[in-house]
Amino acid sequence: MNWYENAVMYHIYPLGFCGAPKFNEGGEPVNRLEKVLDWIPHLKELGVFAVSGARIGMEAGFADNMFLTTFLGATTAIGGGMLRDVLLREMPFVLKKRVYAVAAILGALGYALLLRAGVGEIMAYGLGMIITTAVRILATVFKWNLPKAI
Repeated sequence: MNWYENAVMYHIYPLGFCGAPKFNEGGEPVNRLEKVLDWIPHLKELGVFAVSGARIGMEAGFADNMFLTTFLGATTAIGGGMLRDVLLREMPFVLKKRVYAVAAILGALGYALLLRAGVGEIMAYGLGMIITTAVRILATVFKWNLPKAI
């Protein structure tokens, strides 16, 4: 038995992210908190790869080129999964899921801008990952989508 199953409190978590209804209509409680655990590896990897790609670009001597470092971060974050999907003859995940590439771009850009602003390396790295993860979670919860071509 887990601590949250016996806790006398309401769990605070994004409702849509865990599949909870908007209104509590009584009835038997449903444990939805564990659904978050399925997302942790995906979110962690997306954020880590976005920031790592930007960092590698900066270390390679392109720290002054903000576009290139951001592009490298986003490509590093989404490239492997995209290649996998193409080899499997499937629609790339990045083209069909909510704000996937945008989250990677914002995380890589955030990292580069924070370094430029004089924030320490470790802090910038962590905040870049948090930006990526937060955008991805918010896009999932609020069902944000980019405009589609007509």
